[in-house]
Amino acid sequence: MEQAKTRDHKIYINDVAISKVNPPTIPGFSDEQNQKFSELHKELLRKSMEENDSNETACLFDPISLNYVFHHGGINSVDILENPEAFSMLNSDRYSGLYLLHNHPSTKTFSYADIGVLLLYYNIEGITVITNDGDVQCLIKTDKYSFDKAYEVLQNIRNEYTSDVPDEQEDAEIVKKFIKNSKKTGIIIL
Repeated sequence: MEQAKTRDHKIYINDVAISKVNPPTIPGFSDEQNQKFSELHKELLRKSMEENDSNETACLFDPISLNYVFHHGGINSVDILENPEAFSMLNSDRYSGLYLLHNHPSTKTFSYADIGVLLLYYNIEGITVITNDGDVQCLIKTDKYSFDKAYEVLQNIRNEYTSDVPDEQEDAEIVKKFIKNSKKTGIIIL
């Protein structure tokens, strides 16, 4: 229980956490797409637990073809672009509407870097964070999404902080403020 009370320490994944994973239903997805989306979240945590010491693992999912790729990272980050197949998907005009799923070994939700990935990749439609205790949050670009507006909102929030690299507390504050204002940019949280 003590492990679950701290937001900034690694929590080791277990079968209970995997069983409680319940990602949101994505508007516009078919039943088959939502089912695969749900299965991938559970598989991601299982892979992280069994193959990556409960560290960060990412999955890039194409809901059209139902194709996906996984990639393992470290305790504080994962770079899906290190996977050649994911790199190809993210840099191809053939793919749009991709979803990037990844876990955070603590109970922290989105990071400033996560927001940046969502904004910078035009073909990523949504990003999810699964905490290692099984909670899922999802940010999705809607048809009202505006990169220019989202970037402006994020920059205005970021400019409130003077450090070159935000510390953990600043990172969390930036994300919280951005999510609070995300509807103005065409991004919703599920």
